[in-house]
Amino acid sequence: MLALDFPALVAQADHVVVGNVESSTSHWDGSGRIVTDVSIRVDETMMGDRATGEVLVVTHLGGAVGEVGLHIEGEARFAVGERALVFGANVRGSSTLVRVVGMSQGAFEIRAMPEHPGEDMVMPSGAGLALMQRVQNSRLLPAPPALLEPRSLSSLRPMLRELIGARGAR
Repeated sequence: MLALDFPALVAQADHVVVGNVESSTSHWDGSGRIVTDVSIRVDETMMGDRATGEVLVVTHLGGAVGEVGLHIEGEARFAVGERALVFGANVRGSSTLVRVVGMSQGAFEIRAMPEHPGEDMVMPSGAGLALMQRVQNSRLLPAPPALLEPRSLSSLRPMLRELIGARGAR
């Protein structure tokens, strides 16, 4: 999969939010696939139409329904109770479906770390993906994820707001 840096994540997103994962429910979709709807209570909206306190539901392939399970390597995974920075994109042709941009690349867990007291730390994402970048002659080479090591949310906010502002100015 092509690696997405923060400018690419913002460019492909309709929603950039920080929130708490409230629930995760798997079900069969209309195409006979197992999908999981993840409800995220928004704490902060950097981009998009969800206000603080509203719920953003993101849907991803995979999950378990009864005795049947489907695992998609590299798909975003969320745990109920975790806090996350999410880049979501509206699904074409649907007024309600939102997916995570770039599979697991667009879902960043936020957690406290003892070595950074009082800071919300954003964890690297992209688990389960072989990330690539296109170089000369359209060759593909391994590429790093957008975030290589934990970084404070307070240090990411200004950069993300600048990218979002530049996107709106186009």
